Amino acid sequence: MDEAPVFLKNMSLAELSELASTQYASDPRIGDQVMARGFLMANDLDNYISEKSNHKKSLRDALIYLYNWSLREKRGFTFNELPGIFQQATGVNVKPVFDEWIKPTTELKIESL
Repeated sequence: MDEAPVFLKNMSLAELSELASTQYASDPRIGDQVMARGFLMANDLDNYISEKSNHKKSLRDALIYLYNWSLREKRGFTFNELPGIFQQATGVNVKPVFDEWIKPTTELKIESL
């Protein structure tokens, strides 16, 4: 993430994801940024959920619930719905983690590194 060009660092995760959906193959740095941020966000979410649930829940629980939620609702989910769905699954309000990771990396306070 540190080696990414400034134009990618200045994008929010939503902007970067949108760019990746159409230009992923045209610039490998876009894919690298999406994957790096995704991996680090997942790590932060897993640690946060585990800590706040006294190690009773994890990101795995949230993702299994998300899959079943989509089957039940017969639709995909939006990024904005994820914190609420994850809270239903784990009992943990993960919005602070989402809010931190949605920012451009120039504004992130990355603790997992």
